[in-house]
Amino acid sequence: MRYFVATILFSLFLSLFLGTLADGDSPLITVEDALGRQVEVPSPAQRIVTVSAATHEFIRLLGCADRLVGAGQYVQGHASDLFPEVQRLPSVGHGFTPNMEILAKLRPDLIIAWAANPGPDLERSLAPLGVKVLRLNFSRTDTIKREVAVLAEALGQDARPLAQKYLTWVGGLEEELLAKVNQSPKRPSVLIEQLTEFAIAGQLSSAGVLAKTLGATNAGERFPGQFGSVSNEWILRQNPDYFIKMFAWRNQEDATKLLTM
Repeated sequence: MRYFVATILFSLFLSLFLGTLADGDSPLITVEDALGRQVEVPSPAQRIVTVSAATHEFIRLLGCADRLVGAGQYVQGHASDLFPEVQRLPSVGHGFTPNMEILAKLRPDLIIAWAANPGPDLERSLAPLGVKVLRLNFSRTDTIKREVAVLAEALGQDARPLAQKYLTWVGGLEEELLAKVNQSPKRPSVLIEQLTEFAIAGQLSSAGVLAKTLGATNAGERFPGQFGSVSNEWILRQNPDYFIKMFAWRNQEDATKLLTM
């Protein structure tokens, strides 16, 4: 009997909760996400949670930062220097494993996540609450323009002029850059080590795609995924014209040490 009553009460709560979401619902549109799937999202999305810094930056670029109701802990951790506008927002936890309880309390109508992370449990957990998930990466030069256009569709007509301005600007820079690349008689070979030691940028990595765009020969092109794990001996055998090391810093002190080495 207690279980039956509890089930009814929870159902009533969920119905009331969904009703509060429905009061401000925007019409749904269909867009293609980073996984190539056709997904429905509200447009214009009014209450947005992001788990990645790149997504946050593009929402800010498109003039919609005021619609954010939560952000991942990395963005929150840099609120004082990189993202001052999120100081008012609650953290939803790590971008790969956001706190579902906090997400439910925030009542977003759209969460924007990476293509692979968090996993598909994110959609399954949020579906009963009517929360839509849009997966975009904003990491590769060959897909970023399409993803900006998709984001603008979700944000609505106010964001579209700014998106078009950005895409026009980027397109002009690309044309100028490729013209210079085509004038160069030599195509240098590069070997790009990612953040982890001996992890060499492969075909699908952002660094590998960028190297190919610039006409360079990427030694890691033989690796079909994001990266390949190699040894010191393998690196020496490649003998590239340039060795590029990707890095990241946790705070300003780390950055200062690195730049003064």
